[in-house]
Amino acid sequence: MSRASGQRIERPRQRLRDLSRAMGRPAALTEGARQRLDLWAARLEPALHGLVRTRRQQLASRPMPAATLRQFTSAKRHLLDRTVTRLEGSRERQLERRKDRLAQLQERLDNSLRRVAAVTRRAIETQSERLSGLGARLENGGRRVIGQRREALIRLDRMRHTLGYEQTLKRGFAVVHGGGGVVTSATEAGKLAHFEIEFADGRIAAAPGKTRPDTGRKPRPGPAQGSLF
Repeated sequence: MSRASGQRIERPRQRLRDLSRAMGRPAALTEGARQRLDLWAARLEPALHGLVRTRRQQLASRPMPAATLRQFTSAKRHLLDRTVTRLEGSRERQLERRKDRLAQLQERLDNSLRRVAAVTRRAIETQSERLSGLGARLENGGRRVIGQRREALIRLDRMRHTLGYEQTLKRGFAVVHGGGGVVTSATEAGKLAHFEIEFADGRIAAAPGKTRPDTGRKPRPGPAQGSLF
């Protein structure tokens, strides 16, 4: 691509050099015209001085009459007055056209401003209605979500009460506390100096005593005590 670009530039350049050699030097083409101009420039100044001198001699030999001078002056004054009047009229017309143009631009600007204001007002009203609808939906959705969360919380709290150990205590069970935690075996309880037993209605202090293994059999009833009477 670089070689092709270079060739595309070099070919017209070579063609231009060939044409320039065929045309000759630019100075040689303009040398004759320059010489003629210098010759006429040297003749122009004496010719102008001679023309002025001749016109002055003619005017001195044939002076202009006063009536002709007044007529010439009056004609020029009338021409100047007409020119001034025409210029003033043209200026007034230009001012009127500019006033009309400004009035048209002002009217177009007012119409554009009214259209923009109307479009903006409609857009604001539309967005306000949409915002009001979204606010109402958000409020209803918030109430619905809050109600659902409240019902779920009530169900969880009810489940907590149902599954909590406090309800188990009300059914006749007890919890043994000691050693910084819950005691879950008789061996562990026997190693403590004291512990607490929690019932449904409170706690009582207790101390370990003799333990007996649980054989899984109910204790036998002792002999019936006789009557003293």
